[in-house]
Amino acid sequence: MRLKTMLFGLLASFVVLGLWSGRSIPAKPDLGFNPGEQVPSIVVDGNDLGEALANEPNAILVLWSVDDASSRVANAMVSNKAERTETKTPVYSVCIDANKTDAILYAGIDGANTLITPYGLRGEEKRSAAIRRLVSRGSGHVYYTSNGMIEKVISTETLLDTIQ
Repeated sequence: MRLKTMLFGLLASFVVLGLWSGRSIPAKPDLGFNPGEQVPSIVVDGNDLGEALANEPNAILVLWSVDDASSRVANAMVSNKAERTETKTPVYSVCIDANKTDAILYAGIDGANTLITPYGLRGEEKRSAAIRRLVSRGSGHVYYTSNGMIEKVISTETLLDTIQ
């Protein structure tokens, strides 16, 4: 009798674990900032970055800060990278702590490609949930996307380690 109870308990445990581990896959990908997720709608300077990224077969989204030297270097490095310019892959440069004028100034000082126009989040509508989530991740991330879907995320520190 005791053996039957143990076996039943073991079987019940496996069933419960199996049910917990299952996840239904939605018809559309989740929105967010992790690999496999679709970049959400982020309206900056009147432009919807999520929509713009969704319309590009390949694009790069760089988050940087005027106070974070490594993210500034990564922004300039990504915008000037030879394979990016040869394939004409667009770069969306977003400064999380400056307005557009200052973002353009800092990017220019850092030597970022002049064909890249940085966006500045300071002064933008902070009520947007997508902008709050983007800023909460902090500066220093480079998102490689394909039709708006995040393929990979690399921190600027990791990116800089590859060139040292």
